[in-house]
Amino acid sequence: HDLSQHTAYQGELETQAGQLSSELSQLKETCEKEKEALRQQLEMPPCRQDNLYLQESRRLSMEFESFVAESRRGLEEHYEPQLLRLLERREAGAKALQEMQGQIQAMREALRPLQGEVSRLRLQNRSLEEQIVLVKQKRDEEVGQYREQVEELEDRLKELKNGVQLQQRKNQELEELRTSLHRELSIYKGCLEIYGHLCKSEEKADQDC
Repeated sequence: HDLSQHTAYQGELETQAGQLSSELSQLKETCEKEKEALRQQLEMPPCRQDNLYLQESRRLSMEFESFVAESRRGLEEHYEPQLLRLLERREAGAKALQEMQGQIQAMREALRPLQGEVSRLRLQNRSLEEQIVLVKQKRDEEVGQYREQVEELEDRLKELKNGVQLQQRKNQELEELRTSLHRELSIYKGCLEIYGHLCKSEEKADQDC
């Protein structure tokens, strides 16, 4: 901020210095013209007004020297404090800039181990990413194998269900056959009992005769 103010103020001073230099050049040109006119008058043949010309020339010369001295003093009084302040600001800015450069250098020195740590973490992160890719591939393979096993188990389960249903039908048929045989045996047993009674009745009748 001080450097920017210094630059702006320096621009203003340079503008004012240019204006004063222009005015000083004009004054010098005017003075040279007057001196040239006086010189030409001095080179003219002597006359009664020579003393007057000499006095006027001296007066003008003294006034010009006085004007130049006053102008110099005015410039020094006006611009010297400003120049001193600018120099002080420049020195302070240079000192601040030097301190800032020192801080930047210190920060760079402090950042070096951090940069090394960042590089190490990047390598570690890359290794982890590769491991994650491998784990995903392995997991996908295991999932594929698991799905195949599940499909095989489902097929076996279907076969077992079909076998169970078939066995249930066979059991049901056997149960129906057993029931039918039991019914037939009951009928046959009843027939045998009736036949036994008939045989006994016939034997008794034979004995009575």
